[in-house]
Amino acid sequence: MELLDITEDEYHADKTRISASMVKMMHAKTPAHVYDAYFAEDREQKDTPAMAFGRMVHAAILEPEKFDDKFMVMPEGLDRRTKEGKDLWADIQASGKSVVKHDEFNSALKMSASVHALPIWVDIMANNPQFEVSVKTKEKRARMDTFVPPCARFPDGLIVDLKSTVDASPFAFGRDLNKLGYHLQAAYYCDLVAELSGKTPEFLVIAVEKTRPFIAKPYWVGAGEIEIGRKYAMEAYQKLVDCIALNNWYGYGDEPEDIELPGWAYSEFEESLEITTEDD
Repeated sequence: MELLDITEDEYHADKTRISASMVKMMHAKTPAHVYDAYFAEDREQKDTPAMAFGRMVHAAILEPEKFDDKFMVMPEGLDRRTKEGKDLWADIQASGKSVVKHDEFNSALKMSASVHALPIWVDIMANNPQFEVSVKTKEKRARMDTFVPPCARFPDGLIVDLKSTVDASPFAFGRDLNKLGYHLQAAYYCDLVAELSGKTPEFLVIAVEKTRPFIAKPYWVGAGEIEIGRKYAMEAYQKLVDCIALNNWYGYGDEPEDIELPGWAYSEFEESLEITTEDD
């Protein structure tokens, strides 16, 4: 299996292969959303503060030795209206470093320290991990935060995905697993690696909280969760293939239909609601 060491921009520029992100969006939204986000000529190239912070956290965890070469704290009291401020800002821009707020910089370092302190991370680092690598087939692509090739500790290999979160507790992160489609991503990645290598790797998610005390918690995505994710991923993938082939990117539908409250909203009124049938 060939692991591609390409930049994130190069990876995302590839529109000839289907990614897990496309599949997750197709599952959660509509073909129209997928088209607008990934295929439209005038699509918005969004780079939100949350995305920028996520990249910084990944760099702090995966490339700590390069972190200070890529990021720096905004100098306190910098005034770009003054000559001194303009000169300093020019030097900063020339350095190529990303300038971030002091609290964000420290948060990224503390999140990194929390992940690095995990015993499983020690095992990962001891077994030739490869960071930010991509794999491709003719139809599919995936970019893995961390891949550990088959070894004594991980006989079929290991994929590690880092997720920053508000709440890394089992209950809360279990909801994130379902809501954000992490199990679809796990199935898609594992199946793609299996197709290329003949071995189905294990899949580990490391959730790390974005606020104090920056707790990190590793979670195995088990066979049952991956099987559910695989079912949804396959359905979404096939829908995406059909949309591409037919160039038909439909939304929610044009015809009016009845709208219902979620099931839990009726429970409080179950006894008072009159339910009638055709026989009444």
